[in-house]
Amino acid sequence: MSVELPDQREPVIEGRPDLFLNIIWFDGFQELVRQHNKLQATVASQQDQINDLISRVEALENP
Repeated sequence: MSVELPDQREPVIEGRPDLFLNIIWFDGFQELVRQHNKLQATVASQQDQINDLISRVEALENP
């Protein structure tokens, strides 16, 4: 795939010369993966905090 010469790009689907994958899509996909990973880390952290709170409440209920 060539950025300078768009006529020499490889089609995404064989037989569909009108479909091409632009290099900008890769940057967007990388950002999407970064945001997803960040969200997953946030969810995991919140779940750890919830589990800690549950264990504290259980400890208070059962002296």
